Amino acid sequence: MPAIDGWRLKLDFFDLDEIAQIRFDLAEMMESAAEASFEGSLQEPSRQLREYRFRFNLKRGELIRHAPDAAIDQVDRLIRATRPAIEAMEPRESIPEAALGELRTHFKEITMLMGSSIPRPDRWNEMGRHVHFGQVCDFDDIERADWPVAKASL
Repeated sequence: MPAIDGWRLKLDFFDLDEIAQIRFDLAEMMESAAEASFEGSLQEPSRQLREYRFRFNLKRGELIRHAPDAAIDQVDRLIRATRPAIEAMEPRESIPEAALGELRTHFKEITMLMGSSIPRPDRWNEMGRHVHFGQVCDFDDIERADWPVAKASL
């Protein structure tokens, strides 16, 4: 696994035969301190994996706090740029594919960055539905209701 801020897992695993042999040898020597030390060392990979998971979650949280800023700025820019292009269009017409594709990309990017552990902002599901259908009337809802509310919660 990759290092996180310079911290790297150092895992040493024993196979079951090795564990049995070491336990047998330690029992013959009747060294209770050595037995306790060995049994503790068997728990070390679990402890390190928990530590790795903890550091991973901290780093992920740090990235999530900063990464959406660029995508949010892109959605703002895209909404401002798309409005003049669709002003004369009928409500049921489709938004130009270039703008719609870019909007979908940034919406998916923000969704991915939130992951499954972060609750969705208000109106996020509605925005997803409007991005999916991609008509001018959907863009109106995104611009007026969905994006301002969702953005405030991000």
